Amino acid sequence: MQRLQAFKYELKPNGEQRRNLRRYAGLCRLVYNKALALQQANHAAGEKFINYVAMAAWLPVWKREQGFAMPNKSSSISVTTAFSCPN
Repeated sequence: MQRLQAFKYELKPNGEQRRNLRRYAGLCRLVYNKALALQQANHAAGEKFINYVAMAAWLPVWKREQGFAMPNKSSSISVTTAFSCPN
């Protein structure tokens, strides 16, 4: 007989941790949206899909853009996970 079991966890971050989580989520959302817009423009031009490595090369360019609110202390490695998210 197979037994199914689930666990439920709850995070209780303090104020600073909550701000950092929101900043990280917002940053990932921003990077994902910029990458999606780039992919859609590429598709509309009839070109091939941009792979992960080529897309990750855009991240330093976006960091240098004026008006792009990416904090310098954010990890590029953690933000590139936004490129590999499905949908």
